[in-house]
Amino acid sequence: MIIQIKGSSNRGWRKYVTYGTDRKPRNTSKVKILKGDLLQGDRVMNLTDYKENAYLIVLSFKGRVDEKTVRTVTDEFEQHFMMGFARDEYHFDAVWHQDTDDDHVHIRIPKMNLLTHTQLQLYFDKKDRNRVNAIRDYLDMKYELESPLDNKSLIKEDRDFYIDGWRKEFGDVTFTFADKKSRVKVEQFITQSVIELHQSGLLDSFDEMKSFIEEQGVKITKEGYDKPKDFHYLTIENKSGKIRIKGEIYNEKFWSDNRKNREEQISNNRRNRSMGGGDKGGLGELKKKLDNYDQKRKREVDAKYKPARQRAQKRIEK
Repeated sequence: MIIQIKGSSNRGWRKYVTYGTDRKPRNTSKVKILKGDLLQGDRVMNLTDYKENAYLIVLSFKGRVDEKTVRTVTDEFEQHFMMGFARDEYHFDAVWHQDTDDDHVHIRIPKMNLLTHTQLQLYFDKKDRNRVNAIRDYLDMKYELESPLDNKSLIKEDRDFYIDGWRKEFGDVTFTFADKKSRVKVEQFITQSVIELHQSGLLDSFDEMKSFIEEQGVKITKEGYDKPKDFHYLTIENKSGKIRIKGEIYNEKFWSDNRKNREEQISNNRRNRSMGGGDKGGLGELKKKLDNYDQKRKREVDAKYKPARQRAQKRIEK
């Protein structure tokens, strides 16, 4: 199984996972809501004004998986990932897709603690990656799950989601660089989408990133570095004019360095055959490791949310 986690501000998630896009409708007979009220999830997202107001998670399996296993794995993932939080503190949506070669589950968790009315903080990659890997390894062995051979269909699906969001934001017309407000808006949307795709492992190289940008109807005419101002940039243009989009993600070396790290992470995502397959001793060791992460996580959550929970309790008692 592969687990992908990212923060997002895209509010079109419900329509996308259930119906697809206007240009590529989804076969609804191959879509099943496993958990949550998706409309209520939209309402919770709209209560926040955070730059990223939800966690979007994908559990991706190799080939077809039976419904009982998919539901059980999703339940157990929630149990471990949300360790330390009571069920009334968060909203959790899960939708099962069988419309690609590999079954996968889309999960959405709005970044709102429903009890304390504070931000729900669930994942920081550097701190939490090992914990999530432990969840994955345990579930892989317990339910004999395998990672897909590649994630191309899911990558294409995720890109369609972002591209469709761009089209709706800009009225399905070509980006315009005619005025400053439009130029700023275009740069923000391109940069945010590239960052989100990069963080999810959906863009793996500098050339792939450039191709993704040019798919949106612009041409990259220059790659450069502004030495006095110390920033890397791409110059993009269309018939309305041209602009620079700036940031470290437009530096080729950035992609080269991080590609190595991503490849190491992908390698870790593959099932470790040396751990004994279905051997119960191996499963016991993974369970012990996961229990340690769960206990540590619960202590962290209890300490972090104790003051807010106390305030919420006083509010309820009034």
